[in-house]
Amino acid sequence: MFFSKGWRFDLEDFTLKKAGAIAVKTLPKDAKIYINNKEQKRKTGFLNETELFNLFPKNYSLKIAKEEFMPWENYIEVEEEKVAEEKNIILVPQKLEREKVAEGIEYFQTKGENVIIKDLKGNLLKEEKNIGKGDFISASLNFERILIYDKAKKGFFLKNLKEGSSLNLGVLLNNLSTREGRKDATVIKKAKINPDNAQEIVISTEKTFYLLNYEKMFLNILENESVAVFDFSGNEIVYGRREKIYSYNTASKEKKVLTDIKGEEASKIERSVEGVVLISAKSGALYVFSGTETEKISEQAQSFVLVNNKKVVFIENKQGEIKIVIIDLKNKERREALLGNKEVVTAIRCGDENHFFILQGQKILFIEIADKNSTLEGKILYQAEIDNRAISFYFNESGKTLFILNTKGVLEKINYFKEVL
Repeated sequence: MFFSKGWRFDLEDFTLKKAGAIAVKTLPKDAKIYINNKEQKRKTGFLNETELFNLFPKNYSLKIAKEEFMPWENYIEVEEEKVAEEKNIILVPQKLEREKVAEGIEYFQTKGENVIIKDLKGNLLKEEKNIGKGDFISASLNFERILIYDKAKKGFFLKNLKEGSSLNLGVLLNNLSTREGRKDATVIKKAKINPDNAQEIVISTEKTFYLLNYEKMFLNILENESVAVFDFSGNEIVYGRREKIYSYNTASKEKKVLTDIKGEEASKIERSVEGVVLISAKSGALYVFSGTETEKISEQAQSFVLVNNKKVVFIENKQGEIKIVIIDLKNKERREALLGNKEVVTAIRCGDENHFFILQGQKILFIEIADKNSTLEGKILYQAEIDNRAISFYFNESGKTLFILNTKGVLEKINYFKEVL
């Protein structure tokens, strides 16, 4: 909040009062601004903001509207000699242009602009190229190598899309295990490619936890037991065994206890290339490990995402109150906003630090949360319905493309947010 200098004579009580102001920044830029239902002339100032000066200190109705767009409406408090800022206002068209990507779809997975589709016939497709039948498991960063599970063949297969080859992971694991004189069962339960080094795959069987380098034909035993929860990126594998979370560095060959979530057991682990680790416990609690510290950031987190290794965004359901929570890892700051209804949110993605997409039932909502410096901090300022028949969605934070799979099995993408986020 900035400062504003000025005096006005108030005809209501015949006193001279210090005035305040409102600074507004909108997209689209030509949206109309109303204060107490009266249209205001735009006076563009610093950073393309419209500044409305000489306002008495009190609450005002502020409305931003444009024909064929969903309006933004809130009450803004103006204080003496201060400028109330609302600089993150983005209006959404009532009818968004959509581009059909594919139809007859069971599910899809994305990484950046890469999209993997499973159709209703069981085929996996990338850019209309048939990869084979099965379920998508993981992929290299460039999506040239993809790990799938074929239910009919009861096996994991590594697909090299560039060369058009397929490798039966179970057969290779069995051969390498036999070569080393091991006789344990080699039925693969879970596996994941290292996205940053696709020749490395971490594998959990019924009795053993392995690191496999299939190009070097090298097999390393990490644990003599099955491991259900793990993640792999960069040079580090992070995995959970009961209360302890371990890490294994593939370069140094060092294994260590990363942290201990006492009295809990991990149900999901996500590790960023930079080493930030999110740990979801079976109880619903959410932990974050960054540097050398582990912190429990929620007792009941339903969906979470790590943004640029700097912020953790999640949905918290605590005693019937559903909130969007943003944790700034560097500054140790917590922001939260209470959602207006109690329907469970199953997914959340970030547009930017104040705008979010959520899936609530079959509705995809675009939400604006008040900036931390706003007088309205902690409030949902804008809620626009993008879709009401969605099964799943994904927002590509780099390309700003929104993908939506609807109940009719049609995958669509929306490019509008490239212009405003």
